[in-house]
Amino acid sequence: MIPLVVVTHGGLAKELVHTVQIIVGTQPALFSVCLEEREGIEDLQRKLLAVLPAPGSDPDGALLLVDMFGGTPSNVSLALSQSRPLRVITGVNLPMLLEALTHRAESTLSALAELVSEKGRRSVFDANELLDRKGNREEGGCGR
Repeated sequence: MIPLVVVTHGGLAKELVHTVQIIVGTQPALFSVCLEEREGIEDLQRKLLAVLPAPGSDPDGALLLVDMFGGTPSNVSLALSQSRPLRVITGVNLPMLLEALTHRAESTLSALAELVSEKGRRSVFDANELLDRKGNREEGGCGR
């Protein structure tokens, strides 16, 4: 089973993990790492190293889902991926995390990274436009 690490600015990672566990229950090898206000690169690196498999100990590696490309969580994760089997996917959202949890037991790291990336691309919609196009929207909006 491929370990999953959600890495974000602020408490977003913690809340995403908490939310996904409300939906699917407690999950093994699922971690949140948060870069808190007033913390720096060294703090984040220390937190990541505490949850990542040691180099050489897990040939399957780990999938890191980060908030945005170019930010400190992304940059530190990518730096660590130079010496460990890690894949870093940016733009983490709840559908991506659920996809990763659903397929990590039977996927390779590369295949899982591809699945999760595709899920991220396919999970963002202008919901009003989507409903209007499909003719499913009633006057006054949804849920009435």
